[in-house]
Amino acid sequence: MPRNRFWDISRCLQWAEEVVSVEEEEQLESGSGPARKRWAPVQGFVDAFNLHMRRSYWPSELLCLEESIWRWYGLAGSWIDTGLPHYVALERKPENGCELVSMADGKSGFLIGLELVVGKADEDEADEEQFSASTELTLRMVKPWVSSTLPRHFCADSFFACVEVAEELRKNNVSFTGCVKTKTKSFTLEAIDEVDNNDKGLQRVYYTKAEPSDDPHALALLWV
Repeated sequence: MPRNRFWDISRCLQWAEEVVSVEEEEQLESGSGPARKRWAPVQGFVDAFNLHMRRSYWPSELLCLEESIWRWYGLAGSWIDTGLPHYVALERKPENGCELVSMADGKSGFLIGLELVVGKADEDEADEEQFSASTELTLRMVKPWVSSTLPRHFCADSFFACVEVAEELRKNNVSFTGCVKTKTKSFTLEAIDEVDNNDKGLQRVYYTKAEPSDDPHALALLWV
């Protein structure tokens, strides 16, 4: 994008202002307010983008979900709370800053959905949900694109992948492929424990069926 076009678009952006009490305003200014309220100026921008994509774009049958980092160039260290409500710094990530969950069309590559990771508030709310936090997040991101006429296939990395996600998506006409590392709940661990780690190149497929005569509805591919 040319620099002049970037600045022209930037001039048209307006950030929302949420009406808060005097006490809450003092907390926000000091950096100690609730994380979700401190994201209020940009939450409206994210919501507007999501609404626009749902109204104007119909993705292919392939959906992809991934964590992403938007780099933060501002204050850091002990001063980080005065600038960014939730700062993410991980060794495995190439950049540090604001974390978002991004949904994309797997064929066109277009970004079709965003959700801000606001921090501690998300964790507190997850304790009251029916499913795990990652499953709730996955279902929220996929829900706008569920179709009774177009079966979709959903791909995600190990942060989102688990048996619980696969089973819930299947109820909504969405198949799932994911890489599982540690979320092994509902897996046939007894069978996996029989594998000798010295058998390099070994591959096995485990599956589950609702009835013996049915086709498998869940497959687990294990390789050493």
